[in-house]
Amino acid sequence: MRDYADGLAFFPAEVEKEKGVVLSELRARDTTNARSGKETTRFLYAGTPVAEREVGGIPTQIEHATNDALRAFYRRCYRPERMTVIVIGELNPAKIAAQVATVFSSLAAAGDSPPEIDLHELEPHGPRGHVVVSPTSGTAASFFRDRCGAAFPGYGGGTVA
Repeated sequence: MRDYADGLAFFPAEVEKEKGVVLSELRARDTTNARSGKETTRFLYAGTPVAEREVGGIPTQIEHATNDALRAFYRRCYRPERMTVIVIGELNPAKIAAQVATVFSSLAAAGDSPPEIDLHELEPHGPRGHVVVSPTSGTAASFFRDRCGAAFPGYGGGTVA
């Protein structure tokens, strides 16, 4: 696990191979439900960076990624102050904490920390609906209580297809 924290190599041949894998995964996940989900995310988080981000990446960015650019991103963003080690199981917490400290104590950040991304505060608003029309699966209408999750008595939530 420590090597993942600060030791990835980004060999050019492996980067090229992995780009093909990631692009294949994106194509496989490009389903009607996934596109509908993306539209719903854009609707619910409009005006924030969340609405504009693609979890798996954008194909053109992946196609043009280089080992140097990936390594620079990794060094800039995979930093000790942003990492969390989670251990699950029947164990001695003090012993595990000591082991984690031993393994990760020499982990050092490379350069200055990038600025945090402002995800914006979501403004509450009342119930509203959203309709997504797909040429392959028809129309789906979604009803939402409040973008911030506050409950409005008397209003339900859910999806109707």
